[in-house]
Amino acid sequence: MRALAAFIVAAAHIAFGFADHVGAGLGLGGGWQAGREGQVAVLLFFIVSGYVMVTASRDSFGKPGGRGRFWLRRFIRIMPPYWLASALLAGVLTVLYAQEIDAASFIASLVLVPSWPPSGELRPLVFLWVGWTLIFEMGFYFIFGLFLPLPRAQAVLSVVGVLAVMIIAGTWVPPVNPLLFMLTRPVLAMFVAGMGLALWRSGGAQAHPGLRWVALLGIVPAMLFIPDPAVPSAMGWDYLAWAGMPTLLVAFAVLGGPLALPASGLINAREISAMRSICCMFRWHGSGCCSGGACPCSIRGRGITSSAPCWRRS
Repeated sequence: MRALAAFIVAAAHIAFGFADHVGAGLGLGGGWQAGREGQVAVLLFFIVSGYVMVTASRDSFGKPGGRGRFWLRRFIRIMPPYWLASALLAGVLTVLYAQEIDAASFIASLVLVPSWPPSGELRPLVFLWVGWTLIFEMGFYFIFGLFLPLPRAQAVLSVVGVLAVMIIAGTWVPPVNPLLFMLTRPVLAMFVAGMGLALWRSGGAQAHPGLRWVALLGIVPAMLFIPDPAVPSAMGWDYLAWAGMPTLLVAFAVLGGPLALPASGLINAREISAMRSICCMFRWHGSGCCSGGACPCSIRGRGITSSAPCWRRS
């Protein structure tokens, strides 16, 4: 699921994202803009982040020092690659395209402080524009870590409460400060959905296969009949219905129980490891993929039951 989402996001960036910023010639062109598909993929990563954090941190809840270790791991696994990618982009734009780079904006971006684009669009961006999702991810990780000293259920409920307050506050937050605007968007509810699914599944519950198929089939009418948001970049409630509803249906269908794969004997541990490596590679796209240390869904089949870690714990 995460690999598919990662490839959709990467394809969207290659197809039109880079051409938008460095000029024609690097994009694939064509009619596909991956607008909705790309947004669904991004929100799917948010759900997976909420799910993985609850699952991978099960031994850290209520433990002394767990908060500091959690924050340090998130920082080390996300920020250095982000800094390196930002520096590489700065070099490309400066050397190959002779573009001037605003130093203040670049430095602010390195600490994930976005700015408004010159176009005036409601779309706060960092210098490495594909890293805008990291603002949501790192904000979620910070809040999640705050409550790690509590027992798991209390910690998750506390995180949900804080995110709910932030979302409600966003109703009255004017689009003046770009960072504050981003951190009060309704898309934070996707992290809540992921945490809720993780708590539900950790108790041994699972959805009936028929119900999961209904959810999967429900993606079609959701994509066809939910209208486009007035301003997609504003990520308001209409955006959440437009991109969030299909995302929730996909997540429930996949994470709602174990996956029985056909011809599972063709899958071996080496191939599963390769899939995990591919998934983790896409963290450069700000996905937060595999940052918690455990895959959120098991693979069940003939001789295989896998919920193996996507990234070795450190």
